[in-house]
Amino acid sequence: MSLYQSVLGDAFANLAPALQAFYLQPGMLWQGVADVYWTPNPLLRTLLRLTPLPREGQRIALSFRLVPMRGYECWERHFAGRRAPSRQWADGAHIIELFGPGRIRLAQTVVNGELAQWSRGVQLFGIPIPAACAPTINARQWAVGPVQHFDVHMRLFGRTVLRYAGHLQPSA
Repeated sequence: MSLYQSVLGDAFANLAPALQAFYLQPGMLWQGVADVYWTPNPLLRTLLRLTPLPREGQRIALSFRLVPMRGYECWERHFAGRRAPSRQWADGAHIIELFGPGRIRLAQTVVNGELAQWSRGVQLFGIPIPAACAPTINARQWAVGPVQHFDVHMRLFGRTVLRYAGHLQPSA
């Protein structure tokens, strides 16, 4: 059973077929493009440069592979050849994502075949960030035929820090 099958339970069957395939075919290479937006704030842009998060740009080549490991999944992302890996595992009804020094606790739901996720807590270097000061992350995944689309949005104090959106499809 995949991580997302385990956490979503019966709702997993309500995901669009392309999203089910995405989570059920570990090791498969997915390819596509993404548009990446960064905040104009110079301090936050400097901090973003220190992370494995994707660089700003339009129609950036993206490849993705989900690799199951013992007790977690490795999400191997490459934006224009730049590696942006993370690890995900279950914590009850939540998914925990470890991305560099950041740890995000995600809640999720399935509506009309789409997966929606939102942050329920953030840690940096293992230290919980108070909700009033923590970035909020919202992610959405949906499918049109065999192509899966995504939109990931990170805000701080209500302002966009990072947003990336695009699509992936199985590599031929």
